[in-house]
Amino acid sequence: MGHSNGNLWDAFGCPETVAFVGGGGKTTLSFQILNEGAVAGRKALFTTTTKVRVPEIPHQIDVLVETTVLEEAVRLVGEAFEQGHQRVGLVTGRENSSHGLRAVGIPPLWIEFLCPHVADLCVVEADGSRMLPFKAPRPTEPVLPASLPTSAAVVAVVGLDALGVPLDEDHVCRAEIVIKVAQTTDKVDCTSQIGLGREILVAIQQSGRGFASISLTGQTSAGRKLWEHVKT
Repeated sequence: MGHSNGNLWDAFGCPETVAFVGGGGKTTLSFQILNEGAVAGRKALFTTTTKVRVPEIPHQIDVLVETTVLEEAVRLVGEAFEQGHQRVGLVTGRENSSHGLRAVGIPPLWIEFLCPHVADLCVVEADGSRMLPFKAPRPTEPVLPASLPTSAAVVAVVGLDALGVPLDEDHVCRAEIVIKVAQTTDKVDCTSQIGLGREILVAIQQSGRGFASISLTGQTSAGRKLWEHVKT
């Protein structure tokens, strides 16, 4: 799948909900899509169903809503958009972790009440990877509702830092599952021969979730953008 003018959201077909899963690069991509939606005049909402770094104001979002009550979330997010904010964040709280202060995500079922009823675009970081570049999901992962709108896309992300690293827990999240899904052994390195996320997408699809899905190679640790590696 190609892209024009560097706009990823257009490349994905402008879905109303975009959920990022997998390894390194999810947060960067989430806020890129959020910004692109806002620039296009959409009411853009960022949220998570796991735990992420607390979004930065005003660099990443314009305002952050924190609540544990769905009805209040719908009201406060709606009010934020009415006040002219284009990039709104929604979490249920904050907690300290070994990776620093983290934002705690919303229940996945909240998504259907927020988009498209309150927000035009909902960007969801729906997976954790212990800040490692490559991951395979457990049966309970990623953290998504049983169904999403028809105009939704699930994007599996793999950081290019995964290339050539050993298939172990120091370098790959859920290494034993990666080995099983890719039908390989821990004696090989993580290379393009493993498919860089395609098998992981198949694993998600076989869980019974009929989402439109995209495999996307992320960034190197040096931050060099390689979005030309977007592929279906």
